[in-house]
Amino acid sequence: MSTFHRHLATLALTGLALAPGAFAAAPAEASPVEVQFKLRSALGIAHSQDHLTRKTLGCGLEVGFNTSAGRFSAELGYQYKPGDQYREDVSTFPVAPGANPADPKASVDSRKTQLDGLTLRLAYGRELRGAWAWQAGVQIGGSRFRQEYLADVADANWSTWEDTYHGTLTHSTVSVSPYLGLVFRVNEGSSVELNLLGLRYTSANYVHVGGTVPGWGEGHTGSDSVALKSRMIPHVEIAYAIRF
Repeated sequence: MSTFHRHLATLALTGLALAPGAFAAAPAEASPVEVQFKLRSALGIAHSQDHLTRKTLGCGLEVGFNTSAGRFSAELGYQYKPGDQYREDVSTFPVAPGANPADPKASVDSRKTQLDGLTLRLAYGRELRGAWAWQAGVQIGGSRFRQEYLADVADANWSTWEDTYHGTLTHSTVSVSPYLGLVFRVNEGSSVELNLLGLRYTSANYVHVGGTVPGWGEGHTGSDSVALKSRMIPHVEIAYAIRF
């Protein structure tokens, strides 16, 4: 566990330990306008089908408005989800009509993905008792998908064709990810959040058709394409907010 994660976990445990006293105490009067800087980390409940890691990191600057009807907030931030290096199964690749299939022993297709981007969070919340509150909102953005690929693919024994290609593709969508959570105010200057976030994005995967590069050359052809798929992965998220 990293120092950052240990720090957040310690704050969360501190909040839980103080909970009985928080329920008994009267809540401090909140300022009409609050500005907070937030650091957050999340862990995916399920593994990504796109070779992204389960962890997600983020930060943001939030402006909150406390009213008699509840708390309204808007936050501008950044989200980053790294990916692992992996190899595609070339035996599943489509090939040109009449061409021999790609041979895994004579081929390699190495790739790496990541998800990142600017985020806009809009939320509404209300106090429960003492230092506790609940919140619900949506995260817009943070869904720029990036894939890097480098490949040398051929049929068995390089007998009739060999294609080499490389590149980077990105695909951005305006994804809306809902979240719901609890907020514990540690003191007047900080708080801890625990949220359940349904992270949405669209993955992009480069698809090469084997045996279509002229001769024994390098490059892309009109037969190549990009496959897009909509995804949603639930995440447990913890955040630490510093109030100005």
